[in-house]
Amino acid sequence: MIKRVIANFESISSMLPSNQDTTPNMTSTEISDSTDAAVLSKYKKKFMKCLNNSLMQLTISVLIIIYASLATALITFDADLDDAKISLLAIELGLLAFFVGETLCFAIISQGKNLSNWLDLILLIISILIVCFQINDPELKFGDSWRLKSLLFILRIILINRRLFELNTIFIQFKTRRMTTRKISTTHTEKVIDILETITNSFLCTKNYPLKETLQLCLESIARAKAEDFGLDATTEADKLRSTEWPKKSRKNSKVKPMRPSIETQDNGGSVFNYGEDSLSFIIPTTISKYCAKVNELDFDVFNLKRATDGKELTSVIVFLFSENELFGYTNISPQSLVMFIDAIQEGYHYDNSYHNATHAADVTQFFNFLLTTCGGKTTCNLTYMEIAACYISAAIHDFEHPGVNNVFLINTQDPLAILYNDKSVLENHHIASAFKCAQEPDKNIFSSLTNEERKSLRSKIISMVLATDMSRHFSDIAKYKTRFSIDTPIKDDIDRLLTMEMMMHSSDLGNPCRPWELCKQWTQLIVQEFFIQGDKERELNLPISNLCDRYTVNIPKSQIDFISFIIEPTFNTLALLLKKVTENAIENLKNNKANWANEL
Repeated sequence: MIKRVIANFESISSMLPSNQDTTPNMTSTEISDSTDAAVLSKYKKKFMKCLNNSLMQLTISVLIIIYASLATALITFDADLDDAKISLLAIELGLLAFFVGETLCFAIISQGKNLSNWLDLILLIISILIVCFQINDPELKFGDSWRLKSLLFILRIILINRRLFELNTIFIQFKTRRMTTRKISTTHTEKVIDILETITNSFLCTKNYPLKETLQLCLESIARAKAEDFGLDATTEADKLRSTEWPKKSRKNSKVKPMRPSIETQDNGGSVFNYGEDSLSFIIPTTISKYCAKVNELDFDVFNLKRATDGKELTSVIVFLFSENELFGYTNISPQSLVMFIDAIQEGYHYDNSYHNATHAADVTQFFNFLLTTCGGKTTCNLTYMEIAACYISAAIHDFEHPGVNNVFLINTQDPLAILYNDKSVLENHHIASAFKCAQEPDKNIFSSLTNEERKSLRSKIISMVLATDMSRHFSDIAKYKTRFSIDTPIKDDIDRLLTMEMMMHSSDLGNPCRPWELCKQWTQLIVQEFFIQGDKERELNLPISNLCDRYTVNIPKSQIDFISFIIEPTFNTLALLLKKVTENAIENLKNNKANWANEL
């Protein structure tokens, strides 16, 4: 890992200006060339520092706005500008001269390799020549005046567009810089990452894509090294485990309201779901409705629901959410098949696991619903009913048949699952494959009423979201999401939509520290207990004890503070770039819980 990071830094160094002295064994010609290069490098640094200066960027922005306004006025009111025309042309000439100098600076920085700089330079010089002609002869009485006027008109339109594009680039850089400066770097790794992010977002990388790509690769390498510090299975190939391209489908079609299931309250205090001529004999007592009343809130207590349903918490949450969102009718998923399928999933979770069990699955499903409803995930992403169903099903199955140990343990012990899935997202692939194998049974086939296209689409989304819970993908997915949505850009297509659904799934799986303190502490005790059992097994097998799994050395409050600081807070701050309401809900609890853990040190 360290070698890969160093290799990336060396690649960056080769692209950056060098201050090294010339080597002793150089010829006189080489020394001369090297001296010229050093002088050029010195000027490049000065130009870079000048162009990255906030005051200079503000000046450029103001001058671009002035030029755009002036050029627009000259184009629109050319015939009406009599006495003031010469003065306006003189101002335009000065602005064009300034832009020539700015463009030359960019050309020197890019060593003349950027064609857009030369294009700008040519346009500016031609414009300057024509403006000079017009100042000498305001009416352009010489030669083919209409041709010259037309050319000047076209050049002004092009230059306005080019300058406004540059203004947009400055604005993006300014916003990115503000976001970067808001962060407080407390560790050396964070400081290095901040420095690299600053370089990535500087003018140097704005027109140097190879350097920007190398910097991003370096950032990812450092992030993966940090993942390994947390005992995460950081494999480079994990990013390849993405779902195939979604089938194209009109989103409007899913809004057509089909026949929907009715809910009939029974005298015995329950409700029976009826779908057309079929009846689903699945009764939910009113006490369950009481415990599901907070299904859209963070203080939802799944442990109370588990006690009220006698261990049927996952089935109860899924059926309740499908009913509340009218998904039985809108998706044509059979209620009978869904209940039989989720019942089998509930039973397939290992109850002897203190953490990775059906209660955790129900809790993650509810947290996903919180992001979809209270935090506006459904409306922000404009999700179809089939996509909402995919979210709930993914959350329900995401840890199906979890053995209570992580991927690292399975790989180190050469477990048959690790052999089967080639050490890549071992558990995540197993959860998906086992769940879909269960769905192949006729009475549990939730796909039986769907068209082939709907089946493939639903399956593809479920696979993508469950694979997104693999912690080896954590930092790369966070970086990808932050890059896509860092500048207030809305969701544009199905790719953005899937990326956000994956991010919500991953965040839901990590959502326990966002709960109120008592729930947060209870979940922490359960996961630590499971970690310690794995550590005991590793000790017995003479294997390296995984991070956070040694019951004799782990400081629980400190480990939770670090986990919140390095994993949870960055995750939810990134999610809040698109889902703004995450800040006022989940992130506030994170701060309180972090303070509570600090009090227990």
